[in-house]
Amino acid sequence: MTSLTNFKRQMEHYVQRHNNDGSMKSTVCPVCTRPFYLPFRWGKECPHTVCLECLWKSLQAYDENRRPSQPSHDPITACPICRSTEYEFEFDEEMEQYMLTNSIDPERTSKEYQALHIRFLYICMCGVNPDSVMIVDLDDELNKVVFADRDLSSSSEPAIPDALLVSFDTQLKTPQPKNFNDDPTDQKINALLNLRDHIPVRKLRGHLQRVQFAAPNMQGELVYNIPNYYKW
Repeated sequence: MTSLTNFKRQMEHYVQRHNNDGSMKSTVCPVCTRPFYLPFRWGKECPHTVCLECLWKSLQAYDENRRPSQPSHDPITACPICRSTEYEFEFDEEMEQYMLTNSIDPERTSKEYQALHIRFLYICMCGVNPDSVMIVDLDDELNKVVFADRDLSSSSEPAIPDALLVSFDTQLKTPQPKNFNDDPTDQKINALLNLRDHIPVRKLRGHLQRVQFAAPNMQGELVYNIPNYYKW
């Protein structure tokens, strides 16, 4: 039975779907080579979809990993697969629904889900609260998380107030304008902010019951703005 289960999981990596033009598209992220989780399209002129975390990390790290052979003018804000520079970030709802319908497991651990959800929830929160400290690096020391042995909240208050959810929806409808500044750092930060403003916050619901930031200032900021995020 175990070998059959393992075989099924391996085959899920190779599940394909038909596009409208009859071509095939994989359900595996080309960056992390795992089934998609929170899949995002790079742009309308680019056919590639990658995981939200992979897209975020590729934007924040590209200039740091530049190869010596790459020209200095090679753009930072480029698709990690085909290097298309015309980004128009969009959550790939079709891909997510396909994976749900076909019971394709994203293959993340419970702690991976929790760490992802709390970090991106914090990032989204910064979009509607300009006083919050925006952390653009997912691997930053401030982004470290710890896990409790039990659920962190028993409050009867709503997890996220309706007014804040409305603010998140407004942010989604009015994303960050593109910055055509030639400065590479400005390009990178602007692309990250633009990606942040395209994250549908309701996709982050769940997997928050036992996770918190290790840094007191980060955790305090999150709890101040979303006191009962644990319940969401």
